[in-house]
Amino acid sequence: MTVRWRDSLLTRTVAAVFVVNAFMLIVLTVLALLDQNAALDRQFRLRAESTASFLAAQCQLAMLVGDRQQLEQLAQAAIAAEDIVFVEFSDKQAPIRKQRAGYKPGSESVLEVTHEVTPMRSDLMDWEGRGPSRGKLGSVRLGVSLKAQRAAFVHTISSAASTVFLSLVLILIALTVRVARHMRPFHNLIASIHEIGSGNLWARAEVGRRDEIGLLATAFNEMTERLGATTVSKEYMDNIIGSMGEGLIVLDHRKRVRKLNHAAERLLDAPAEHWIGRPVDELLTGGPLVEGTGMERICRDASSNRIVVLVSSAVLCEDAGDRGGWVVVMQDLTERKRAEQELIEAKDAAEQANRARSAFLAGVTHELRSPLTSIIWSSELLEEEFVDEGLDSHVPDLQKIRRAGESLLKIVNDVLDMAKLDAGRTNVTREAFFLSQVLDEVAQMAEPLAARNGNRIMVENRTDVLEMENDSQKFRQSLLNLVSNACKFTQEGTVTIVAERESRGGADWVMVKVADTGIGIAPEIQCHLFEPFYQGDSSEGRKYGGTGLGLALSRGFCRMMGGDLSVESTLGAGSVFTMQIPAGIGFK
Repeated sequence: MTVRWRDSLLTRTVAAVFVVNAFMLIVLTVLALLDQNAALDRQFRLRAESTASFLAAQCQLAMLVGDRQQLEQLAQAAIAAEDIVFVEFSDKQAPIRKQRAGYKPGSESVLEVTHEVTPMRSDLMDWEGRGPSRGKLGSVRLGVSLKAQRAAFVHTISSAASTVFLSLVLILIALTVRVARHMRPFHNLIASIHEIGSGNLWARAEVGRRDEIGLLATAFNEMTERLGATTVSKEYMDNIIGSMGEGLIVLDHRKRVRKLNHAAERLLDAPAEHWIGRPVDELLTGGPLVEGTGMERICRDASSNRIVVLVSSAVLCEDAGDRGGWVVVMQDLTERKRAEQELIEAKDAAEQANRARSAFLAGVTHELRSPLTSIIWSSELLEEEFVDEGLDSHVPDLQKIRRAGESLLKIVNDVLDMAKLDAGRTNVTREAFFLSQVLDEVAQMAEPLAARNGNRIMVENRTDVLEMENDSQKFRQSLLNLVSNACKFTQEGTVTIVAERESRGGADWVMVKVADTGIGIAPEIQCHLFEPFYQGDSSEGRKYGGTGLGLALSRGFCRMMGGDLSVESTLGAGSVFTMQIPAGIGFK
């Protein structure tokens, strides 16, 4: 197999290296030429200035005495030089200008140099010693042709171009020879690959080097040895197919059964001879066979029993890529479908039991509220009557009855609210209210509980006067639950309510934080803190009381109002619960 020159790795490698070398050589040559041109310019200017200085020294005396003939002779002698095209002497009289015959201003590049002529200073002529300067006598201006310099630079460029071209030719030849020498082992490796492709698994590539190409040849030889060692027979492959757990069926190009493995025989409840030559439509129903994986189909066994199977099918390509048939893999889904049905039934039963539990709790708590309300109301009336009649000794007992009834009524209300929340029968009522008023009300309502444990409640409202539009009852109940919990788990400490305003996406949000200096919450408990009826452990439940519904209700109410409730706590250092509620939007 031949390779086109443009697709050859040798050509591309030589071209890439040659381009890099040519670019570097050309750049260096251009830089050298530019530097030489600058040096020639400096040299030529220095020469012109030296000539002007010499002429200025020669014409000092002539300008001093006004010898015009001498100045003309000096000018005529100057233009006789090869590269001077004009000379001009300027003094107090009319300027004297001489130029080369045939020269026209602007016809060629000329470097003009001007030099002042000053009087000579001599002690022999100044009998009074050093005197003041006599001033400038005149000036000398001459034009020097740049034609010779340009010709010399053009010659230099021509020589440099020839040298660069010759260097590039030599580099190209050297690169081609060198890279071709390095590519020779690749050709040997390709020849070995062709031999192995023709069936000679004992062909080996020549390893004559220790570089990467030699390592490649060594790796190729090792791969060939492993390929020869792992070449298996048709019988061995049949044993592998026969031991598969999934049913495998091979079809011909007419989609008739050609071969089955043992798993397919067990699935279809008949030996392979029973199915050989039959169309696949007698096995699989539900439409024609198509390529794909993970398709559920119905399979019929020898007794016409319907079996749900997972089918994966692909076209079988034989030599030269011809479509020789199909390969179908089937997996029995009977047990899986039975397990899925059992899970669905168990899920339905659990949901039904949950609905029944919620309905039972709602009914029981509703029936308990009326007698509890009567007990609390009766105890309050008796307490007032005993106080009026002076029977103060019975008042503490009545107060205990009232407090116990109120505590039990709160538990019943929490259970009822949780049942309604689980059943989805709780709605959000949107109304306008002032945040500061709700904060003060909650602080006043929690004051008795805080005083019981020696705590102090502080309110920090950083929102000025903010009117919210949300469910005030659920907002008040959620915040009261948080403050009550903080007072319950704090002894001789401080409970702080901080309200802040925040803007998100063009909407106003209220952040209410309830911070305490109580016992704190362990990290392993925080992840379960908002689950219904969760109390950390039984010892804390007995010590601090409660049902474990307050935080679950508060988070549920916050999310119904479009916000959320989160906690940050360190064991032994207190806790911070944060309510994030939209001030006017966010209802679900």
